[in-house]
Amino acid sequence: MSRQLWIIPAVVSALPILAIAQTPSPVVKESPGVYSQMKNVVTAKGTIEAIATEQRAVTVKFDSGYSEVVSVSPSVKRFSEVKVGDKVTLRYYESVVLFLRKAGDTSPAPPESSDKSSASPGDGKNPGGTAARQRKMTVTVVSVDTAAPSITVKTPEGNTVTRRIQDVKNLEGVSPGDKLDITYTEAMLVSIEPTT
Repeated sequence: MSRQLWIIPAVVSALPILAIAQTPSPVVKESPGVYSQMKNVVTAKGTIEAIATEQRAVTVKFDSGYSEVVSVSPSVKRFSEVKVGDKVTLRYYESVVLFLRKAGDTSPAPPESSDKSSASPGDGKNPGGTAARQRKMTVTVVSVDTAAPSITVKTPEGNTVTRRIQDVKNLEGVSPGDKLDITYTEAMLVSIEPTT
């Protein structure tokens, strides 16, 4: 599998986020109006096994035992400094916040959708960098099936999407006509330590 190292993979659709119940994470209601929150942090460490300079690809063998070929964007200026044997640490952060607005709610709505990305090189003596992306979308609940359990929503583009929900408790208080404001944020930090 090839992955763009410095640009976080595009979120094909924010709607799988509604399947927040696909993970056993409980519904968290930490502040008024916030229906659900989920946070995840993954750290992977490995060693650079091979570098294909012409193809701008690096093979990383992760400490867990698997190897992966990672594509490096041409925007990465310090690619030539990366060497076989260098240690790589990838930290991937993601969070999802669902804000439920009941049908007929007159509070101001956020824009129906937005997608913002940023990337910055590391400023230390070693190569590295950070990339982040935040996507916001408002969907309208079409139906809720507590027996399945599943939810069907309509996107701003007019597509109707149904997602199975693992924990029926995540559907409590959700009704047809409600709006779900989804904010999905992800970031990846990459650091490389030269071999000594």
